[in-house]
Order: sequence, then C-alpha cells, then structure tokens
Amino acid sequence: MGHDLVDSKAASALQQTAASHSLSREAASLFDLLRQFHFDDAPSVSAEMRQDEQSSTRARTFHSPGALRRSAAAA
Repeated sequence: MGHDLVDSKAASALQQTAASHSLSREAASLFDLLRQFHFDDAPSVSAEMRQDEQSSTRARTFHSPGALRRSAAAA
C-alpha cells in the first residue's frame, strides 16, 4: 500500500510538471504573438476605461429621496 501512495504522488508531480511546462510554452507563444504589435503608437485604453468607470459610478450613486427633491427644487 505504501508503494501505491508513492506512485500516486509521483504521478501527480509528473502531471503538475507537464502542465507547468505546457503553460510556459503557451505563455511564450502569446508573448511572441504580442511582440508583433506596436502598442507605443496606440492611445491609452486604460485612461479611457477609467473615465468610463467614473461616469458609470456617478450614474449609480445613490441619492436619498430628500436630496433628489431638494436638487429638483433648486433647479
């Protein structure tokens, strides 16, 4: 029974190692693909995303009914 446990752990370690190597190869392929693009010329997407997020957050801001009535009365 002890040998079965050792064999099982060894098989598990081999599977994890193979998966790690496979993931490493996939990541290397992805980086090779990304190197084909020139991101320095592109506008900053993150700034646009932040602006969209801020406007979305403002739209979701909760206002109490009293605050809404006061702002409507002031307008």
